[in-house]
Amino acid sequence: MSQPVIKILSNGNLSFEVPLVVKHKNGRKLIIATDTLDGANTEAEALAQSALVQALARAHAWVDALESGEIRNLQELSEKINLDRSYTGRILHLVNLAPDLQENILDGQEPDGLSLTRLLDGFPDNWSEQRQFFKISA
Repeated sequence: MSQPVIKILSNGNLSFEVPLVVKHKNGRKLIIATDTLDGANTEAEALAQSALVQALARAHAWVDALESGEIRNLQELSEKINLDRSYTGRILHLVNLAPDLQENILDGQEPDGLSLTRLLDGFPDNWSEQRQFFKISA
């Protein structure tokens, strides 16, 4: 991590510079030390929303199980994991997110205000339309 810089100004005041990044998460601003971003601070709070990451991981695992034939259909999957079929289908739909948006979610760089609830409310299938819908640039 870059070290803080302390300067004495000509008027006798102190100037204290600390390297940091301001990130928007869940509608709030977070101040993040640069050592957290580069992985040096192992005790820092995770930047990625665990609910989003977990849902995305589940969606991919479930699709793999369906495509491999391990699970025959959505109904069987829902029964096996003991979740409502509609909810299971909405989670599965997350695999249709644009690859860059999925990567942003995994990296904790999802668009401001994006939550699992918002994703489960629905989003366009077209990747360009998704970027417009979530107000992100490609």
